[in-house]
Amino acid sequence: MLIYIRAETRPNECRTPLVPDDVARLIAAGHTCLVETSETRCFTDVQYRYAGATLVTEPWYSYTTALIIGLKELDHLDQLNGNTHLFFSHSRKGQEGGQRIIDAFANSHSLLYDMEYLTEKGKRLVSFGYYAGLVGAILGLRQHYNKEHGLPDIANLKPWASYADILSFYRPTEPRVVIVGDGKSSKGAQHILHTLGLNYTVRRRGDEVDLTCDILINCIALDPSFTNVWIPTVSKQLVIVDISCDYAKENNPLPFYKEATTWETPVYRWNEVSLIAIDNLPSLLPRESSIEFSRQLTPLIDNYGDETWERAL
Repeated sequence: MLIYIRAETRPNECRTPLVPDDVARLIAAGHTCLVETSETRCFTDVQYRYAGATLVTEPWYSYTTALIIGLKELDHLDQLNGNTHLFFSHSRKGQEGGQRIIDAFANSHSLLYDMEYLTEKGKRLVSFGYYAGLVGAILGLRQHYNKEHGLPDIANLKPWASYADILSFYRPTEPRVVIVGDGKSSKGAQHILHTLGLNYTVRRRGDEVDLTCDILINCIALDPSFTNVWIPTVSKQLVIVDISCDYAKENNPLPFYKEATTWETPVYRWNEVSLIAIDNLPSLLPRESSIEFSRQLTPLIDNYGDETWERAL
């Protein structure tokens, strides 16, 4: 099979769906891998070349017979022409712009496999959720520390090279932390808190949430049946880390904000609340999150076309 790994075009997106070591494994299994050159990817072009891939500068729409793999949104939808793509399209749950993506693929007779729907027994087989929770928790802890000590909000974030580096961002603090949700992102947040020796409480989706805590980390998978609303009414300073980032959905439990925050300005202030709602948190730890994601994805690529793929169409 011909595999084309496209360069990401979104600002501050350094991750990759397949890392060089796994590209080498796919090549050894008989696949051909093309890698679009990139100056921002967390692994260098040279590393992919050493793994046996062919580096290319031609854009994805030059290849009609390849499985084209990316992570975030696809540019040049108007160039679709019978192509086959795999990425997180965010197009099936009524998201803004989703219907435009669906129509573009249908009208061009192209195939869209959505990463989110590579599932087994209803559970996602590939995700960055664990690292979203890990990064979100450390940002929330540092923002709480800054507020406690009269320091400016965290700002102008840069990617960390390693897990050790992310721990160095922490400053000693002992907040009351509530995590809502018990999936992969929750597990990542719990890992950080446990590593740092901090106490926390986990609440499942639908449970009553104590908004008198110091840090609230939202990790729920929002569905139409969820109707809870969390609007803090207390005057104390509260840090909310919204890892789910469902601000565009009508039943968003945090309806006081309407857009994601950014690496440059991670914190949105609402009364006494500091909200962190970055929608690509794992890209702040790009190498390690990409290695784990690639580990999950590689065997699926090697079994391209089986029933798992049918569910992702």
